[in-house]
Amino acid sequence: MPDTSQHGKIPQYNCITDNSRCMSSYMDEMQNFRLLESPLSMRVCNTVFEAEALIFEPVSGFYFGACGPVQIVKCYECEFTCDIPMIMLFLLLDGEYHVEFQVDNPYLITLKKNNFIISEWNNTTAKSIFPIQNSYCHVALSIKFGAITNNFGKSVENNIIKLLHTSFNKKSYGIPAITGLASPALISSGKRIFNIFKDSIIDNMEMRGAALDFLSKLIQQASQPVYNKYVILHDYDIHKLTNLKQFIENNYLKHISLSEYYSSAEMSESKANNGFKKLFNMTISKYIHTCKMQYAHEMLSAKKLNVSECAFALEYTNIGHFIAAFRRHYGLTPGEILRSSS
Repeated sequence: MPDTSQHGKIPQYNCITDNSRCMSSYMDEMQNFRLLESPLSMRVCNTVFEAEALIFEPVSGFYFGACGPVQIVKCYECEFTCDIPMIMLFLLLDGEYHVEFQVDNPYLITLKKNNFIISEWNNTTAKSIFPIQNSYCHVALSIKFGAITNNFGKSVENNIIKLLHTSFNKKSYGIPAITGLASPALISSGKRIFNIFKDSIIDNMEMRGAALDFLSKLIQQASQPVYNKYVILHDYDIHKLTNLKQFIENNYLKHISLSEYYSSAEMSESKANNGFKKLFNMTISKYIHTCKMQYAHEMLSAKKLNVSECAFALEYTNIGHFIAAFRRHYGLTPGEILRSSS
C-alpha cells in the first residue's frame, strides 16, 4: 500500500486492469487506500494503453476519478458489472467512448468530446469500448445509494433522485440514463480538476471542493429541459446527426452556411434541427456558437491569441460584439480570462 501520510504529496499506485471487473471487488481494493485523506495517483495499465489517473473520495461514499490524456493506438474493450446500487456521472473531456449496456436489448451509447452521461446502475453489466484515438480524457463520479443522505441529509438525496428520475430516459437507453452536451460551466469544472491534478502538491480541500463542484454542475445540467421529447430518432438518423456534430467540430472556423451543415447531414432543415436538439439537447446554431466560444476560451487561456485575434479568427467584424457574446456565454469577458492566465 502506498504511503499517504505526507500532506499534499500524491501517493503512486500501479493498477493492472483486466477485461472484466465488478464494482464490489473494485471498492474492496480501494478500501486499502485512505482516499478520504488524500487523492491517489494511479498508472492504469492494460494490454493496449497506459494512462495516468487520479482517484479520490471527496466525502464518504463518493468515488471520484479522472483519467488521461492518453493516446489509444488499438481498440480496447472491457466488461464491468455494477453489483451494488450506484449513480454514475461521467464527462468525456476529449476523445470518443462507447458503452454498451447488457440489458434485454443491448443498447450502445456513443460519447464524444464534451458529452456527459448520468445513469443509475443496479446489478447492471456494461461493455466499455475505447476506439483508436489520439487523445482520450474523462472525469467521473460514482455515488453509492444512501451516501448523499449520510453526508447531506435525506431531503437533499430525495430532491436529487427525483430530479434525475424526471430527466432519465430508460426507454431509450435500457437503464435510467440521460446524455447530452456539457455546458460551458460543467466543462470548466472538469478541466479545473485536471489543472489541480497537474500540481505536484495538491491542496486536499481544493480537490474536495472541485469534485463537489463537478457534482453540482452535473446535477444542474441534468435539470435542464430536454428538447423535443417526442421526436423519434432511428439508428440511421442518430448516425447522420453524430456525423453532423463531428462535421461541425471539424469546420466551425470555416465560412460555412447553416444550409451547408444541413446538407452534410442529408436532412431537411426541420428534421436536422429537431433531431439535433433531441439527441444533443442543443440547436445546431447554438452548438456552432458553443464550439467557437470554447475555441476562444482555450486560445485565451493558453495565451495563444489575444482578444482581437480571437474575434478575427471567429469572423467577428466588431470586437465589441465578440466580447459581448463571450461574456453571455461564460459570464466573464475575454480580457478577464486572459488576465487570469497570467
